[in-house]
Amino acid sequence: MSLAQDEPSGLFVAISSIMGRPRTRFPQEGTYYAVSGDLRSWSVPKLLVAAPLPWTHACEAETTNSYPSLIDHAAGDQNLSTISPEPVLYLYFTETTFAGCGSSRQRKLFRRPLRLTR
Repeated sequence: MSLAQDEPSGLFVAISSIMGRPRTRFPQEGTYYAVSGDLRSWSVPKLLVAAPLPWTHACEAETTNSYPSLIDHAAGDQNLSTISPEPVLYLYFTETTFAGCGSSRQRKLFRRPLRLTR
């Protein structure tokens, strides 16, 4: 999970992996985001990217995503915890490829550009 504060609005944005379950608020597993103004009250998480998660992996061959982080390359913050007024946003995540049952050593780090709508 990652947490960043949007400098212009003051809102906090949390990114997290959520295991999906049919007939719930989260029918798909993947990467979700939520926003807060005070770090206590949060919006209902919304799906950002649908993808299988490694901890729900069965024995079939598949590719999963995990460890999402939101990073603004234009932010001046050394801790990567802010979103600047004119962000260059990326969603970073680890992709793991499983050939079947058991663990995998095939992991890759990816980034996907994002556009923030305020």
